Amino acid sequence: MRLFGKKKDTQSKGGVSPEDAIKRLNETAEMLRKRQAFLQHQIDGETEQIKKLLKEKKDPNNRKKAQTVLKKRKLKEKSVDTLERQIMNLETQVLTLQEAVVGVDGYKAQRVFTDAMKKIHEGMSIDDVEEQNMDVQEQLQIASEISEALANPVGGQEFDEDELNAELEELEQEEMDKELTEVSVGDLELDETAMPAAPKGKPILMPAPAQAEDEEDRQLQELMESMQ
Repeated sequence: MRLFGKKKDTQSKGGVSPEDAIKRLNETAEMLRKRQAFLQHQIDGETEQIKKLLKEKKDPNNRKKAQTVLKKRKLKEKSVDTLERQIMNLETQVLTLQEAVVGVDGYKAQRVFTDAMKKIHEGMSIDDVEEQNMDVQEQLQIASEISEALANPVGGQEFDEDELNAELEELEQEEMDKELTEVSVGDLELDETAMPAAPKGKPILMPAPAQAEDEEDRQLQELMESMQ
């Protein structure tokens, strides 16, 4: 039982669809444009008729005829203006209907989107997502711990870092001593090859400087004695 009367039907019975309404409005506007073009053609013809009557001044009735034609032309010009406004109103109505149709289509598309999203999220909640994220993090942590456990040495193969470093230092010292020894031997060999070789064959005796001077004095003395 309703206290405030019957519910009104939001859909009008026997109504016209938006597509049919737009089609009829466009057809009516096209008919008015044809009517307007026909009247404009008559107006142009009457304008030429008026000019022709005014040029022929021989007949005194031509001016009165021109006035009559001018009155007809003005009435048709008013009709043309009226048709122009009617056409503009029809075009406005067409645009309004088209925008309404686009709006309804947009609404329907949004409704389809909403229904699809509801279907996707059906059976899901924020709590479910957060709980799932916590499960994922927990499983990642477990996987990391398992990987580390698998990477640990098996069968007591652990090594003391201090012992490894001491052995490395010992090897480095041996290598340095070896390099120093090789450098010392190389320098000694280089000194021996730089010394001049001993001359081969019979040695040449050079006279001492003192003996050469005594021989010259003796020869000079003999020359002076021979001249006396």
